[in-house]
Amino acid sequence: KYERSGAVNYNYPLIEISKMTLEMPNKQFLIDTGRGNQLYGPIAFYSRYNPFEFQKQNSLNDISEYYSTVDLSKKHIIDNVELRSIDWGKDIATDQIIIADNLAISPSQAKEHKLQQVFEFKDLAGNTTYIGYQTHPEEIPK
Repeated sequence: KYERSGAVNYNYPLIEISKMTLEMPNKQFLIDTGRGNQLYGPIAFYSRYNPFEFQKQNSLNDISEYYSTVDLSKKHIIDNVELRSIDWGKDIATDQIIIADNLAISPSQAKEHKLQQVFEFKDLAGNTTYIGYQTHPEEIPK
């Protein structure tokens, strides 16, 4: 049976994440890409980010090295959204919402770092794909 099983492949959760970040322009978001998820293209597209700005951030200096020197670990900033790996020392001390896939942050890590789950995104089949955690920097010992 093929009932909405490909929803995650059609980026439904990323559409919902993009809508939310647009609805909350004064809130900072960090989308974790530490597990190799290259989400900046779909997030930029669904957020209606200016393509000229996107190209400036993501251009290569030497076009002849297009296929060999793409830095997939690079951080990307799309308005109020930063896409990169979580830096546990810095990011929990910043007031923001961290969005990660359902394997990136365990319940024990969330508790240890004072992260409060504020939402979860599901694909159309009902499977959790991304979870959003509010940081609480005021509760982190200095």
